[in-house]
Amino acid sequence: MVNEDAAGVILGTLPRVLIYLGLGMMLVSFFLFYAGHMIRLYPGREAFLIASLIGFQAVVIGRFIHAKPMERILLGVAGASFTGATISLLLYPAFSFGRWDYFIFMTLLFLAFITAGLLPIWKVRPQDYGIAGAFIVSFFFEMFGFPLSLYLINTIFGTGFPTVGRAGLEKAHLWVTLGITDSVTAHFLSALIISVGVALLIVGHATLYAGRGKVVDWGIYRYMKHPQYTGIVIITGGMLIEYPTIPAFAMWLALTMMYVVKARRETRELLTHVQKDAQHQ
Repeated sequence: MVNEDAAGVILGTLPRVLIYLGLGMMLVSFFLFYAGHMIRLYPGREAFLIASLIGFQAVVIGRFIHAKPMERILLGVAGASFTGATISLLLYPAFSFGRWDYFIFMTLLFLAFITAGLLPIWKVRPQDYGIAGAFIVSFFFEMFGFPLSLYLINTIFGTGFPTVGRAGLEKAHLWVTLGITDSVTAHFLSALIISVGVALLIVGHATLYAGRGKVVDWGIYRYMKHPQYTGIVIITGGMLIEYPTIPAFAMWLALTMMYVVKARRETRELLTHVQKDAQHQ
């Protein structure tokens, strides 16, 4: 489905190839890094970082070709920030809370995922991704910056979860801490679910682009009315499997409700639009 009032850009063949190849490289390297232990295809940390860097820069270059001046500035900042964070992680891999290079790297990686390659594109509204972007930022802020949920849990329940170093991050994997599953399985399920959501987003964006502003009822839209909204809900839900936090869970509920409301409203608008077209014919 599309919104006729939404503005976007028409991309050429080369930009689209760069964007989708870049997204594919980032997605495959992410899945193998976080789920490779289960399927015996673990690429290693350095390979994941380098592949992600190459893929992200391919996406940025693809968007840059037909971007407006202000968008080019933002893309340049994103590309430089991602490069700097990646180099820092390659040089200094040890984790501790307050590692903002981790925060920048994962936030930009997932923002590229949920927008299927850094908006804008034809007939896709950037504002539709606002709350999802806020979820991504807050999630990784707590995961790599300030462990708010651990402080709250320690204060309310008198627990002694560590709030510094790698141990604090591991203890925030509550499903593992509670004995519901092990760390390898949690990472695999999270990566698998996130990858399914990203795939839905990429296919949904590609199909919308092919429609060139027209009502889309073929491809994935033949089987699913809102693959992009569904993909975002799946991605963010998958993130909570790996690292559930109190603020992120609350935001995920709000995000899911928002996209359900938006999807129903847009479905009604589409039906009205189709009925009007039928009456004019």
